[in-house]
Amino acid sequence: MTTAATVAPCPTVDGVVHACEGVSLTGSGSMVSGVVCDGIQHGRIAGFHVTGRVILRNCGVTFEDNEVTGGGIDIDGTTTSALRGNRVLGSTGAGIVIGGQASPKLSHNVIAGNGKRGVAGRPSIEIYGAAQPEMTGNTFVESLVEPVWADHAIAFPAGNFTGQTGRVRVMPQGSLPNPE
Repeated sequence: MTTAATVAPCPTVDGVVHACEGVSLTGSGSMVSGVVCDGIQHGRIAGFHVTGRVILRNCGVTFEDNEVTGGGIDIDGTTTSALRGNRVLGSTGAGIVIGGQASPKLSHNVIAGNGKRGVAGRPSIEIYGAAQPEMTGNTFVESLVEPVWADHAIAFPAGNFTGQTGRVRVMPQGSLPNPE
């Protein structure tokens, strides 16, 4: 059964918010099961507790001051979104997966306790394709492996706190396990 509602004025289906162009959504701690931004160039999503997956595809929204638990964030396509002050916690896979030609700006996020599936584990962030994220002032903790895996060279400024040894593991294209 599909339930639909509206988070002023964007549609919500089975608890997943589908963002609308030019709309600022403020959750004030409201719990939703997911967020989808597909092709949205202007908008803001703030203050939600997301218990599932966040999908940012071909968009330029601001995603800030949210808590994402259990599902992580997928960033793909030509996304240029800004992710600021979020907490991404407890995903069984990577906390954030960035692919395509995405160039998001990740600043002052806490990415913790992700990738604890299996003995080998997953990183806090996985980067594929031609993606080139900008990362500043983020905190990566409680990962079983390096905080960032990439299949190509990326910039990883010293202003990010890793809380563990190692920063970025660059692996040959095609050698990273498929993101889930």
